[in-house]
Amino acid sequence: MRANPGGMLGPEEVVGRDTLISELWEILDRQSVVLVAERRIGKTSTIRRMLAHQADHRLTFYRDVEGCATVLEFVQGVLSDVERYLGKIERTITKTRAFLAEICGQDMARIGRIPKTAFASWKAILTKCVEELAENQKHLVVFFWDELPLMVKNVIAHDGERTAMELLDLLRYFRQNHARIRMVYTGSIGLHNVIRSLREAGYANDPTNDMHVKEVPPLSLSDAERLAALLIEGESIATSSSDDVANKIALEVDCNPYFIQHVAGQMKSKRSHSWTLEDVETLVADCLVASQDPWHLRHYYDRINDYYEESERPIILAILDVLASEEGPVSAEYLFNLVKSQVTVSDKQSVVDLAVLLKDDHYLSQDRDGAFGFRFSLIKRWWRIYRGL
Repeated sequence: MRANPGGMLGPEEVVGRDTLISELWEILDRQSVVLVAERRIGKTSTIRRMLAHQADHRLTFYRDVEGCATVLEFVQGVLSDVERYLGKIERTITKTRAFLAEICGQDMARIGRIPKTAFASWKAILTKCVEELAENQKHLVVFFWDELPLMVKNVIAHDGERTAMELLDLLRYFRQNHARIRMVYTGSIGLHNVIRSLREAGYANDPTNDMHVKEVPPLSLSDAERLAALLIEGESIATSSSDDVANKIALEVDCNPYFIQHVAGQMKSKRSHSWTLEDVETLVADCLVASQDPWHLRHYYDRINDYYEESERPIILAILDVLASEEGPVSAEYLFNLVKSQVTVSDKQSVVDLAVLLKDDHYLSQDRDGAFGFRFSLIKRWWRIYRGL
């Protein structure tokens, strides 16, 4: 296997996700899924491997919806996918076309771009399309929508919060009224952040309470070691001990496949060098302070402005700063005392609530005693350096 840091992996290059994929298919036989994970942990690669090894009794549609700026663009994408499929089985979405012709005042024998004048009818168009698909399909239908939270943010910006709320509610309606329809939402920002912003605008519904939330975790240690070993072999990287170096790579980057790819990519530039455990440790340490931020770690700081309200950001930074400075997890009470020594906070619960949000955003973990700490040691190390702690 060749190193491909940040690139699109082929399904056969995805290591250590087969058990997760089996679990996801089992869940999808029952209900829809919100797939959550830290960025670059392998959500999209996992989905692509799922689609490459799917059973014949399922019909799947995959679309990266990040580029959809408006709700009409999303509807257009769904229409295109459904029409393409029905065309393969020599059927057409005649009812949807007829409805479009009625509201648009033009022949829609083949659905091209939906005119902006159809905005007021987007819900009816999408409903007609989904119902027509359901009428012509006996198998389980699964829509995979990658980067859906970003799309919803785009819809909020272009079409307004009310439209975003109506879209989420309509998708839930489809799931609840069509027994064979499933949906998979994934994204590099959590859907809970988008819903939280909508709640502040008056949104009272829970549009995903019928969906199973499933996390894509880092690789197991054994799978991370296997990935590192495959890359060492595939790139002909000389080592003092292949197994030991593979283990060191996995441990240094918290078994994150994206960072394993990066480490191997940088090691291959010195194929003539025989890499030791100490060399790997030095390489990772250098990358944490490298100019141009090759591992894009600054994202962990920058995204705070997108995820949290202005009034929350000083507290968020204080929480992360104090936890980065501690050796291990700390209790909620101790965390509150540390934070209030740095910033003004109203009470302990407000700090705990934000710490829980940071846990949902994969910055923190919480042990069985309720103590908080950084989830990933690599990010903790980088945060300490970046914040000068």
